Amino acid sequence: MTWRYSGDPSSSEKDEVRYLVGDTNEDEPFATDEEITYALAQERDVNGAVARVAESIYAMLAREVDVKVGPLSVSLEKQAEHFKNLAATFRAKSLVYAIPSVGGISIDGKLEQEDDTDRVKPGFVRGMHRNAGNSQDLAPDWHEESA
Repeated sequence: MTWRYSGDPSSSEKDEVRYLVGDTNEDEPFATDEEITYALAQERDVNGAVARVAESIYAMLAREVDVKVGPLSVSLEKQAEHFKNLAATFRAKSLVYAIPSVGGISIDGKLEQEDDTDRVKPGFVRGMHRNAGNSQDLAPDWHEESA
């Protein structure tokens, strides 16, 4: 298992993940290069990899116990909470949001969509309730007077 950090987050995605997680101190490493490489392979982007590594560090720290010997105490709870919050922040950044497409806003856009042979045809169209055998509407338009 290896641990390397160049000091330049722009040099590689691995170093970028290390930088964003805060794992830049060789004397107190949190994740190995192999673990970061795995996170990068499993996630869609660097933000997801940062979230995965932070989640792993949180899980590691959460299993540790707080120690108190006389007046001296060591608490890992705050450090674990930091990585939990960091993971949540970067997980939110890694989410993919679908952008809705609205067709027919312009005349050209409407005509392009109508000409698209691969387009899913709409379920409702104007005039769909007109009786084919009769010129009268089954349901007249609201603004027209019905006889």
